[in-house]
Amino acid sequence: MIKRRFIGLALLAGSVLPLLAQDVTIDSPDEKLKLTVSCPAGGGSVSYSIVYDGRQMLESSPLGMETNIGNFSDGMKWSGHDVRKIDTVYNQSRIKTSRVHYQANELACEFASAEGQKIGVTFRVGNNDVAFRYTLPRQNGKGSVVVNKDRFSFPATDYHFSLPPERCHDRLETNQTQL
Repeated sequence: MIKRRFIGLALLAGSVLPLLAQDVTIDSPDEKLKLTVSCPAGGGSVSYSIVYDGRQMLESSPLGMETNIGNFSDGMKWSGHDVRKIDTVYNQSRIKTSRVHYQANELACEFASAEGQKIGVTFRVGNNDVAFRYTLPRQNGKGSVVVNKDRFSFPATDYHFSLPPERCHDRLETNQTQL
């Protein structure tokens, strides 16, 4: 009887687990800022979210893009990921703090599209910031891409600081917007 239940549970787990999302979480060096990258185990749309000190700062937002070399927004599967620590010091002569000690944790994710094309997304999570970039290797001899899809979702009841698009070059003006 116990053997049958164990076999039944094993079969159930084997059929449900592939449907669950694969999540990878990386923390800031002070462990207050947390970034989570999610991808359905069977393939699908990759997303990320950000929590700071237990408070949702960025809701689950899709990653990916549609380009002239392929669709990197749907049907994505994990190919792998790597985590490393960044700890560097550099000097700047034209800022208030001329000696900068930058610490962050880096998460480099690799995905493959439904057609097998590869894309990388690298995140850096510092104590007060998050950044990411896409990396597309040359595929089918093409090296230029047109990005049509990339977006994010701030919580509806939160504040954020941003520059209006026409003023992105001006670092002195900041708008506080309630969404």
